[in-house]
Amino acid sequence: MYVNNQRGHLLLLTMVVMAVVSISATTGLYISFNARTDSLLVKEKIQAYYIADGGIELALTKLQQDVDWSKWVPGTTQWLITEPMLFSDKVKDGVIESIKIKTLTKTEIETEVKLRVEITSKGVYRQAQKTLVVTAELIRVGPLTEVKITGWKELYPVFVSNT
Repeated sequence: MYVNNQRGHLLLLTMVVMAVVSISATTGLYISFNARTDSLLVKEKIQAYYIADGGIELALTKLQQDVDWSKWVPGTTQWLITEPMLFSDKVKDGVIESIKIKTLTKTEIETEVKLRVEITSKGVYRQAQKTLVVTAELIRVGPLTEVKITGWKELYPVFVSNT
Protein backbone atom coordinates (compact mmCIF):
# COMPACT_ATOMS: atom_id res chain seq x y z
CA MET A 1 0.00 0.00 0.00
CA TYR A 2 1.27 3.55 -0.94
CA VAL A 3 1.46 6.10 1.92
CA ASN A 4 1.68 9.83 1.03
CA ASN A 5 4.38 11.14 3.45
CA GLN A 6 5.19 14.87 2.86
CA ARG A 7 7.45 15.44 5.88
CA GLY A 8 10.64 14.74 3.91
CA HIS A 9 9.70 17.34 1.31
CA LEU A 10 9.11 19.94 4.00
CA LEU A 11 12.55 19.30 5.50
CA LEU A 12 14.17 19.62 2.08
CA LEU A 13 12.28 22.87 1.35
CA THR A 14 13.33 24.29 4.74
CA MET A 15 16.98 23.47 4.07
CA VAL A 16 16.86 25.12 0.62
CA VAL A 17 15.25 28.29 2.05
CA MET A 18 17.86 28.42 4.85
CA ALA A 19 20.68 28.05 2.32
CA VAL A 20 19.28 30.89 0.17
CA VAL A 21 18.87 33.13 3.24
CA SER A 22 22.42 32.33 4.42
CA ILE A 23 23.93 33.05 1.00
CA SER A 24 21.97 36.32 0.74
CA ALA A 25 23.07 37.43 4.21
CA THR A 26 26.71 36.57 3.51
CA THR A 27 26.62 38.44 0.19
CA GLY A 28 25.03 41.47 1.88
CA LEU A 29 27.70 41.53 4.59
CA TYR A 30 30.47 41.20 2.00
CA ILE A 31 29.12 44.07 -0.09
CA SER A 32 28.64 46.23 3.01
CA PHE A 33 32.18 45.54 4.24
CA ASN A 34 33.71 46.35 0.83
CA ALA A 35 31.70 49.58 0.53
CA ARG A 36 32.94 50.68 3.97
CA THR A 37 36.54 49.80 3.10
CA ASP A 38 36.30 51.70 -0.19
CA SER A 39 34.89 54.80 1.50
CA LEU A 40 37.68 54.75 4.11
CA LEU A 41 40.28 54.43 1.35
CA VAL A 42 38.79 57.40 -0.50
CA LYS A 43 39.04 59.43 2.72
CA GLU A 44 42.68 58.40 3.13
CA LYS A 45 43.47 59.41 -0.48
CA ILE A 46 41.88 62.83 0.08
CA GLN A 47 43.89 63.33 3.29
CA ALA A 48 47.12 62.30 1.50
CA TYR A 49 46.36 64.77 -1.31
CA TYR A 50 45.92 67.67 1.11
CA ILE A 51 49.06 66.68 3.01
CA ALA A 52 51.03 66.78 -0.27
CA ASP A 53 49.38 70.14 -1.02
CA GLY A 54 50.59 71.36 2.38
CA GLY A 55 54.12 70.39 1.35
CA ILE A 56 53.78 72.50 -1.82
CA GLU A 57 52.60 75.45 0.26
CA LEU A 58 55.50 74.98 2.67
CA ALA A 59 58.00 75.03 -0.21
CA LEU A 60 56.44 78.12 -1.80
CA THR A 61 56.49 79.93 1.55
CA LYS A 62 60.16 79.03 2.03
CA LEU A 63 60.98 80.35 -1.43
CA GLN A 64 59.06 83.58 -0.79
CA GLN A 65 60.80 84.16 2.55
CA ASP A 66 64.27 83.27 1.27
CA VAL A 67 66.05 86.60 0.78
CA ASP A 68 69.08 85.09 -0.95
CA TRP A 69 68.18 83.36 -4.21
CA SER A 70 71.83 82.90 -5.22
CA LYS A 71 71.75 79.19 -4.27
CA TRP A 72 68.83 78.55 -6.64
CA VAL A 73 70.92 77.75 -9.71
CA PRO A 74 69.10 76.41 -12.82
CA GLY A 75 69.39 72.64 -13.17
CA THR A 76 69.99 72.03 -9.46
CA THR A 77 67.70 70.16 -7.08
CA GLN A 78 67.38 70.82 -3.37
CA TRP A 79 65.54 68.67 -0.86
CA LEU A 80 63.52 70.72 1.58
CA ILE A 81 62.45 67.59 3.47
CA THR A 82 64.23 64.24 3.17
CA GLU A 83 62.84 62.59 6.32
CA PRO A 84 59.10 62.10 6.90
CA MET A 85 57.70 65.09 8.80
CA LEU A 86 54.48 65.00 10.82
CA PHE A 87 51.98 67.10 8.92
CA SER A 88 49.91 68.35 11.84
CA ASP A 89 48.99 67.43 15.41
CA LYS A 90 45.39 67.09 14.17
CA VAL A 91 46.35 64.59 11.45
CA LYS A 92 48.43 62.12 13.46
CA ASP A 93 48.68 59.46 10.76
CA GLY A 94 49.73 61.93 8.05
CA VAL A 95 53.26 62.83 7.08
CA ILE A 96 54.92 64.88 4.39
CA GLU A 97 57.36 62.25 3.18
CA SER A 98 59.47 64.50 0.95
CA ILE A 99 59.64 67.89 -0.72
CA LYS A 100 62.00 68.45 -3.64
CA ILE A 101 62.61 71.81 -5.32
CA LYS A 102 64.19 71.78 -8.77
CA THR A 103 65.28 75.12 -10.22
CA LEU A 104 64.29 75.28 -13.88
CA THR A 105 65.28 78.83 -14.88
CA LYS A 106 66.49 82.01 -13.26
CA THR A 107 66.60 85.40 -14.95
CA GLU A 108 67.73 88.71 -13.54
CA ILE A 109 66.79 91.97 -15.27
CA GLU A 110 67.73 95.12 -13.37
CA THR A 111 65.74 95.00 -10.09
CA GLU A 112 63.55 92.06 -11.11
CA VAL A 113 64.47 88.42 -10.49
CA LYS A 114 62.39 85.59 -11.96
CA LEU A 115 62.77 82.08 -10.63
CA ARG A 116 60.96 79.14 -12.24
CA VAL A 117 60.88 76.01 -10.11
CA GLU A 118 59.34 72.55 -10.06
CA ILE A 119 58.24 71.39 -6.61
CA THR A 120 57.51 67.74 -5.90
CA SER A 121 55.75 66.93 -2.64
CA LYS A 122 54.73 63.49 -1.38
CA GLY A 123 52.01 63.19 1.26
CA VAL A 124 51.18 59.94 3.05
CA TYR A 125 48.13 59.20 5.17
CA ARG A 126 47.80 55.65 6.53
CA GLN A 127 47.82 53.40 3.41
CA ALA A 128 47.34 56.12 0.79
CA GLN A 129 49.96 58.36 -0.75
CA LYS A 130 49.78 61.23 -3.20
CA THR A 131 52.59 62.96 -5.04
CA LEU A 132 52.01 66.41 -6.47
CA VAL A 133 54.29 68.18 -8.94
CA VAL A 134 53.84 71.93 -9.25
CA THR A 135 55.61 74.31 -11.58
CA ALA A 136 55.73 77.85 -10.24
CA GLU A 137 57.22 81.17 -11.23
CA LEU A 138 58.38 83.51 -8.50
CA ILE A 139 58.96 87.14 -9.42
CA ARG A 140 60.81 89.35 -6.97
CA VAL A 141 60.86 93.10 -7.36
CA GLY A 142 62.52 94.71 -4.37
CA PRO A 143 61.12 93.23 -1.13
CA LEU A 144 57.94 91.89 -2.77
CA THR A 145 57.64 88.37 -4.21
CA GLU A 146 54.79 87.33 -6.48
CA VAL A 147 54.02 83.63 -6.97
CA LYS A 148 52.36 82.27 -10.11
CA ILE A 149 51.43 78.59 -10.33
CA THR A 150 51.96 77.57 -13.96
CA GLY A 151 51.45 73.81 -13.71
CA TRP A 152 49.87 71.30 -11.33
CA LYS A 153 49.72 67.52 -11.71
CA GLU A 154 49.34 64.44 -9.60
CA LEU A 155 51.64 61.43 -9.91
CA TYR A 156 50.78 57.81 -9.19
CA PRO A 157 50.91 55.07 -7.64
CA VAL A 158 48.22 55.61 -5.06
CA PHE A 159 49.01 52.96 -2.43
CA VAL A 160 51.93 52.48 -0.08
CA SER A 161 53.30 48.93 0.01
CA ASN A 162 53.42 47.39 3.46
CA THR A 163 56.78 45.74 2.84
